[in-house]
Amino acid sequence: MNANKPFAKIVLDKLGTAQSNKDNNKLSDVKINIDNKPFFCHRFILCACSDFFKVLLHRQCSPNDSLISMIHITLKGIPHQTFGYVLDAVYRGENKLNENNMIEIWHAAHNLEIDFLKVKCEKYVIKQIQLENYTAIFESAIIIQSDRVLKALYAFLAKNYDNFITTDVFISMSKESFIGVINNSGESNVPADLLVESITKWVTHILPSDEAERAPAAAETNCQDIKPTAENKDADSKCVKEATDFKEKPERKDDYKNRPLEAIFQRHHDEDKKKLCQADIDSRWKHLGLLFRRVNFKLVSGERLRELMMDDHIMACDEARSIVNAAAADRIDRPIPKTTNKPGYWSSLFG
Repeated sequence: MNANKPFAKIVLDKLGTAQSNKDNNKLSDVKINIDNKPFFCHRFILCACSDFFKVLLHRQCSPNDSLISMIHITLKGIPHQTFGYVLDAVYRGENKLNENNMIEIWHAAHNLEIDFLKVKCEKYVIKQIQLENYTAIFESAIIIQSDRVLKALYAFLAKNYDNFITTDVFISMSKESFIGVINNSGESNVPADLLVESITKWVTHILPSDEAERAPAAAETNCQDIKPTAENKDADSKCVKEATDFKEKPERKDDYKNRPLEAIFQRHHDEDKKKLCQADIDSRWKHLGLLFRRVNFKLVSGERLRELMMDDHIMACDEARSIVNAAAADRIDRPIPKTTNKPGYWSSLFG
């Protein structure tokens, strides 16, 4: 044994060796099957690292159990190779993240509620954000609801605003996310005219049905169904998002203890996602004034102001009209006439 080696590292090495040992199944008390590939694990380690397994295994075992037989769990929605990387992190402290697997491991860490690995993934993902992959990262950040990654993405999108506003990500973006990008536009020196143009484009866009199915929803959730083979109605766990098909809970916990469990992870429900996106699109006009308030209209060109004032749809929005008229009045250094603050008036002044 290397005396200079950190004690924690020595322990991790021992745990990793035990987990990968061919005789590990004799010492394990949990068998996890993914795509017909078995993983032999230890309940105390899984519970210590994963809130998901902590809740799931607590439901399965009585607090009075000192010795239990093997617990069988089937996981669906996590590739077996990805789960292997997760176990490497849990048992060995090994970091197997790379550009090709970071999204899958990130989702797995989120689903299994392994906080330390989730944070590690997010920090790694942030460093990898680039034009070629930000779409996938953004969609995952929305699903996982990662404020850390979204904040980094907003800054990145503001720096690459010209490219960003030509993408489906921009068109299908929620109001909250769009505001996040706009709030970073000042530091990135995004031209005010371009901001106004993109806001009007976002507000007036009509989402085609095929695009709605692909668009990331603002309120998208990650659904986790945990279904014991002997169905029960115990849905108190935060891991259980849907339990509508559970039958009556058995009278005794022993009735389903040690029977196989199945956990299914899904990233979204397509139909719910489509409805959320379309609802967001339909309500965009009411956000026009809110978005305009985030633009420094003193930097908007006279030509752009005239275009706005000649657009009856935009000028029909009270708050947006007030902002545009105030900017026009400031430009020509005259007060806003109280009796002529209506669509079409200022456009006549700009002839």
